[in-house]
Amino acid sequence: KMQNDFSELLHEKYAHLIAKLNVTESGQSVPTNFIVSYLTSIFTGTLKWWIKSEFDMPSKELARLVIKLISNGHLTVMGVIINRD
Repeated sequence: KMQNDFSELLHEKYAHLIAKLNVTESGQSVPTNFIVSYLTSIFTGTLKWWIKSEFDMPSKELARLVIKLISNGHLTVMGVIINRD
């Protein structure tokens, strides 16, 4: 349920931005709904880990780490260039 709700929220709020990224693999466009599903899995999996760990990590640290890992890895793999200036 959490994953479906989060997926709908991501799609509703950010699908238009993700579509503008024009993510491709081997010259083929990657569907926006695939990217939303992929990111949803990352976020919900991380939240499940955090809950099971009994919130062992402060929420701000968790958010910082998730953003860092996604921006340094997953988005880069999708061809997204992060401007860090």
